[in-house]
Amino acid sequence: MTDSHSLRIASTIKAPRAKVFAAWTTPEILSQWFAPGTRVPSPEVLDVRPGGKYRIAMKGEDDTPVAVGEYQEVIDGKKLVFTWGWDGDPSRPTLVTVTFADVAGGTEVVLVHERFATVETCEHHRQGWQAIMDKMPALFAA
Repeated sequence: MTDSHSLRIASTIKAPRAKVFAAWTTPEILSQWFAPGTRVPSPEVLDVRPGGKYRIAMKGEDDTPVAVGEYQEVIDGKKLVFTWGWDGDPSRPTLVTVTFADVAGGTEVVLVHERFATVETCEHHRQGWQAIMDKMPALFAA
């Protein structure tokens, strides 16, 4: 079994790059959007620096999955690279890279999530990430 499946999601957010980056790195802002559907995100740990850990509970009606990982690379305002896993899941962590770039009208956010063992797991995460990314524009609505 190879960990060769990956996904890519790009979105343009109508806000300055510094504010969009802060939405990914500030617990108070992250808690407003970083969970799919009606789940409520609760960043329990968010130590945004190389080697720093994160732990984000995503409270739902029936369960509360907890995303866990470690930041591998942090370039302020430009890039985040972190491992991704679920608390209690013995599977090998996957890798997420998020880049932020100035574009006309705002910031382009590109998320690449790689090293999935199966296409099914990759597609499940694609749906989750798309649902999360779809919430970002509302943070910056006037």
